[in-house]
Amino acid sequence: EGNGAIARERYNHALLLFRQIHDRYSIGLVHQRLATVTESKDRESHLTAARDAWACIGRRDLIKFLELSTELELTPQTLPATSPK
Repeated sequence: EGNGAIARERYNHALLLFRQIHDRYSIGLVHQRLATVTESKDRESHLTAARDAWACIGRRDLIKFLELSTELELTPQTLPATSPK
């Protein structure tokens, strides 16, 4: 639980910063990563928030990747590094 709790704390801090600058790409990315270190209903809310953030900027490619990674149960260690296009 220790590493997961630290990861969630840091991701939540990053989320606050990205919300301040209205960076929807990064907001979606952080929610995606939070979903990988969160369980149950909170996980689903992070996945939904990632989809919503990316839908606002027309990034259907990221939404598709999110759906695929969710089906494959990818973890932070197996997710590829991503950068904005």
